[in-house]
Formats: sequence, structure tokens, C-alpha cells
Amino acid sequence: MKIDGKVALVTGAARGIGFAIAEVLLQKNAKGVTIVDNNKENGEKAAASLCSKYGADKAMFLLTDVTSKEALEVGWFRIGVRLWGKSQCTVSSLCANTPTR
Repeated sequence: MKIDGKVALVTGAARGIGFAIAEVLLQKNAKGVTIVDNNKENGEKAAASLCSKYGADKAMFLLTDVTSKEALEVGWFRIGVRLWGKSQCTVSSLCANTPTR
């Protein structure tokens, strides 16, 4: 997949593998990357780190509960789409432990 000029959304990207994926997307000239995570402190640090390395408008952080489809859609459409346009690449890099019944 060619990433050049595309918009990406990466869940679980506040650290670890998700962060590494977000960084590779920017190295491959993605237009922008939205870091989606439920850890505010790490998410803000991750976005700031990527912005300082790749440009102030290249990364943003979206604090949301990715186990909630509604929360993810509302957050992304309210913030990400306004900034860059629709997401053309979505990467899920998270582990969510939800109770089963």
C-alpha cells in the first residue's frame, strides 16, 4: 500500500508497536497520523514527539475508548476529519481486555 499523502488512524499508538507503526507511516510520507489511545499522558507525549520530528501538523492525539465504536467515530469525525480529511488507512494495534459473559 502506498502511504504517501494519505491520512492514517492508529489505535494503541501511545507507545510500543502502535507508536512505531505511526512513526513508520510518517517516514513513508503520510499526510497525517491520528494516535488513538485511552492513555492521555502517553498519547500527548507520542503526538508531541512525532510532531517535533516530522512537522507540527503531522500528528494528533485522540483520547477515546476504542472499545466503543460510537466514541471512536464521534471523536475521529469531530477532530481528525476536520484537520486532514477522511482516514485512508486504519491500523489497530491494541489489546483490550473486556469481560466476557
